[in-house]
Amino acid sequence: MGWVTRSLLLVLVFQMTCLLDLQAREKHKPHSLFCLHSVDGTWHAQTFQPLINPRKELFFAEISFEAKRVDVVRLRHFYPGYDVEFDYKFDTNGRLSGLMGSVAVPRDWVAEADLFTHLDAPDTALMVRYYRPGTEDRILTPEGVNTYIADLNNAPIYKTAESLPCADSFQDAEKMNATQK
Repeated sequence: MGWVTRSLLLVLVFQMTCLLDLQAREKHKPHSLFCLHSVDGTWHAQTFQPLINPRKELFFAEISFEAKRVDVVRLRHFYPGYDVEFDYKFDTNGRLSGLMGSVAVPRDWVAEADLFTHLDAPDTALMVRYYRPGTEDRILTPEGVNTYIADLNNAPIYKTAESLPCADSFQDAEKMNATQK
């Protein structure tokens, strides 16, 4: 076997390994369902991320799941000038196991708090960490922050995956994802 043949064989083996690795990762990739909150208070499911206009108010949930098991839910609320985000984590039984909240004023500061530990003692002061976006450099409490921190205290609590917005749409979303492949 010549060196050209060996080189071509090595390239072919490498490409096949990469393809198999990519297919394996794609099989275990969780699916997402996006739920938009409408003005009348109802939730509407869709399989694509909504367009975000930072000048308008938008409220939606991104629910990542595999089959019927919810992994992570990101609830995002965009207001003109700032946005609020809640990250819910669920255990294998579909019960809430973690909840982080953050408020961001673009280019100025981010406030972050562990809301899950706060659930057990709601009367205690919320421990909030402030930092510059993109740097994680801690900063002192920004001016006027109390207006925004109230949003963290008003986090919607979903203790089980069944209580999530659009929970009844998981099977439909799984079918839509399967037909798009």
